Amino acid sequence: IESFSKKLDEIEVQVDQYRELEDLFELQPTAYVEIGETRSEIKQLTLLWEFKQSVDDVFQAWRKELWAEVNTVDLEDRNKQLRKQLKEKGNAYLAMKGWQVYRDIDESLAVMATVLPLVHDLHSESIRSRHWAALARVCNVKVVDPTDPQFTLDDMLTLQLHLHKEGIEEIAETATKELKIENKLSEIEGVWAAMELDYVAHKNTDMYLPRPSEEVVESMEAHQMELQGIYGMGKFMEYFKDRVVQWQSDLRIVDDTLRMWITVSRAWASLESIFLASADIRSQLPEDTKR
Repeated sequence: IESFSKKLDEIEVQVDQYRELEDLFELQPTAYVEIGETRSEIKQLTLLWEFKQSVDDVFQAWRKELWAEVNTVDLEDRNKQLRKQLKEKGNAYLAMKGWQVYRDIDESLAVMATVLPLVHDLHSESIRSRHWAALARVCNVKVVDPTDPQFTLDDMLTLQLHLHKEGIEEIAETATKELKIENKLSEIEGVWAAMELDYVAHKNTDMYLPRPSEEVVESMEAHQMELQGIYGMGKFMEYFKDRVVQWQSDLRIVDDTLRMWITVSRAWASLESIFLASADIRSQLPEDTKR
């Protein structure tokens, strides 16, 4: 650009000489429209290349950021500002939109606009080692290890995430839903680890009968329904299938056992009162009375 600008300077000197001659011979001045248009284009082209350099510098700085310190929200906002600035330049000088350098800048900003939301999804706390393994398979690489303290945004961008958008979005969706399942299972496990079964004394005796609290009953019903809902989540539940099935089985056994225990306790309590209240029955059924 600089060499063309110097050549244009030389041409403008010649134009000035021609105009002096035209004035000397009283000739109609010649309009050199191309000179002004070319000067304007060189100016705009110079500004556009300077803008491209600034965009490249910004992207290069981003690439050096450690993965743990990446703030995708800020990066997305900055990328939007750069796209807006480029659009304003193109609208101010329409011919610019046809230049290859303009298209190159536009494409690089568009790619970054696609990549950053994917980076945001992959930066989620829901991502586990199994999801990084899935990402490696999607991107056709051996391993992706953001747990490495030296892992940078550049390491992630070299995977060309924009070429695997759908696969990465599926991984992120799976991770998000799996985290919800993981949290729910942890919640269920925590509740039942601390759950206590209440007992009440039968009349004025030393015999205690089970009496599940409202918390036990409500938790049993709620957790059985939640586990059924989790089981119906298909592929998102697959990783936790064994835990889900085990908890369904455990709660079903506890529920059935409590129901049977309460039924037997009530039957025993009613029979106990009959035997104790009737001397005839005690005399006729002495062995049963002892039991």
